[in-house]
Amino acid sequence: LLGLPDVHYLATMLHPNLKSFNHTPDKKLYAENLLKIAFNKLTPLDTNVQDKTKTKDGKKLVNPIPKTLIVPLDEIFDKPIVKGNLVKPASSKTELNLYLCDETKIEKETNIFNYWKLNETQYPILAQLAKQILAFLL
Repeated sequence: LLGLPDVHYLATMLHPNLKSFNHTPDKKLYAENLLKIAFNKLTPLDTNVQDKTKTKDGKKLVNPIPKTLIVPLDEIFDKPIVKGNLVKPASSKTELNLYLCDETKIEKETNIFNYWKLNETQYPILAQLAKQILAFLL
């Protein structure tokens, strides 16, 4: 259970204009950690993992996993780099990381609930958390 000051930190992190903690930068890391903990509590685990060794009717598959070639480490790490053609790794940014990097600001008159309603497709878990935290403070 969160104490009132922690709820205030979360509410600050969930406001796009305030999450930078410009006036109290020493508190930003603490607030980010609180948000990460709350976010992780709401993040659904993949509970629909299928057993790849069985068919839909429950019969065991003879060879469910195809054999793959094991590539020597030399071939993985010693690939030549073509100038101007660097391969960027796939983005592994989570919803939370995207929000924390987002520098969008809203008008002072904008209702924060409207902001989260408009952004709930981009940040579904954070929008759910924002509704809980911000409604608590009303």
